[in-house]
Amino acid sequence: MEYALFKNGYSGGTEGTFVITLSSVMILELILVGAAAGTFGALLGIGGGIIIMPFFLQLGILTPVAHAAGLILSSLTGISASANNLKIGNLQGKTVFGFIPGAITGVLVGASFQIIFKLLFPGSDYTLLFKILFILMLLYSLFRIAVKLFHTVYAGSVKTLESRGDPVSRSFKALITLPGGFLAGVLGIGGGAYYVPMLRSLGRLAMKESVSVSSALIAVSLPVGALLAQFFLLTSGQAGLSRQSLILSLFTGLGILAGSYAGARLLKRIPSIIVTIIFIAVLLYNIIRLCFSLGVNL
Repeated sequence: MEYALFKNGYSGGTEGTFVITLSSVMILELILVGAAAGTFGALLGIGGGIIIMPFFLQLGILTPVAHAAGLILSSLTGISASANNLKIGNLQGKTVFGFIPGAITGVLVGASFQIIFKLLFPGSDYTLLFKILFILMLLYSLFRIAVKLFHTVYAGSVKTLESRGDPVSRSFKALITLPGGFLAGVLGIGGGAYYVPMLRSLGRLAMKESVSVSSALIAVSLPVGALLAQFFLLTSGQAGLSRQSLILSLFTGLGILAGSYAGARLLKRIPSIIVTIIFIAVLLYNIIRLCFSLGVNL
């Protein structure tokens, strides 16, 4: 069975919106990408959006569709990863509570900001701005996590990755996660690329604890953004784009469910320094990939 998806691009020398076919081969690709996103999402606490979104954008999927689907899929990754983390002992529920208000507030503000932007500039193509903001967020996260790894290596002991510092106040916890929620709402990603470095450096959590808490924050905050994105598409006369995002989410989500289970198991077994190195590698890969796509747009 084949489905039609809309994309931006060129056809016969003409610029506009065109239809691409979601064939059996592409469906398989979506499932495999979902499996990779779910695995890395649960292993690194990133929700998988930084893997899914560049893939959607590279396909040429319309940005509103990619954004709405990204929120749904990141929510699914966070929920599935958190359930697995609780089951196998990676996560303690009480650690998460203080960070939740900031994450939810940030997602609400971020998703609302994008909706307002679309209402004020309905005919604008904000794909370029979207990618630039994405790259800046990844670069900042890369800096924070790399500095923390450097300090660990300089100290000569990887045990610092396993230990947590003195606890921070409840109000400061909310401030730590507020920007991550905002970026998640604006970009349609889980926010874990921001959460993990901040939870590690400012929240003073151990590396694996930061990953597990990040997945939990994604699980409780991203569904709010996903519902807002769907509500906007439906109420602005873009029901077709809403269906597009649901179709993408359906097939990609099948892979996420399997991948998030594998990722949670790997988190339990892999040393924290390896998790940190993989986290840095994923950030670098996505920065390079997005920079290349940025060059194409320019």
